[in-house]
Amino acid sequence: MDQASFAFQTRARGGSLSLQVTLDDTCVFEGELSEEWCTISHEFDDIEGTTRVIRITLQNKQPDHTQVNDDGDIVVDRVVEIQNFTFDDVALGHVFLQHAIYEHNYNGNGPDIKDEFYGTMGCNGTISFEFQGPLYLWLLEHM
Repeated sequence: MDQASFAFQTRARGGSLSLQVTLDDTCVFEGELSEEWCTISHEFDDIEGTTRVIRITLQNKQPDHTQVNDDGDIVVDRVVEIQNFTFDDVALGHVFLQHAIYEHNYNGNGPDIKDEFYGTMGCNGTISFEFQGPLYLWLLEHM
């Protein structure tokens, strides 16, 4: 069976935050992020004809992590940044942003929404990224 991998860099800006990363139903990372960039990577079986989903979940962001001024502008915030998503060392760049769906509810202050993802998670929620095996074929069709 062929193997494939994904990797990305991430950090929490403004203070530590919890992140969980799953591939399908298997947790591949769970822990606290700091201000320092770290790489999360995972190798997996590349199964032909199988739809796979990577989920990146921001957890435990609290209301006091965001400070708003009198005009309603955010002046201090804790967020998770994600960059340089790769499959088998091939940088996806904008393709990752095009296919990633960010589901959240403004930390309980709004309805559940499916939003576009631009590289920063500011609310507890989940980014879902779906792809199919074989990975090389998916890359050819989407790059």
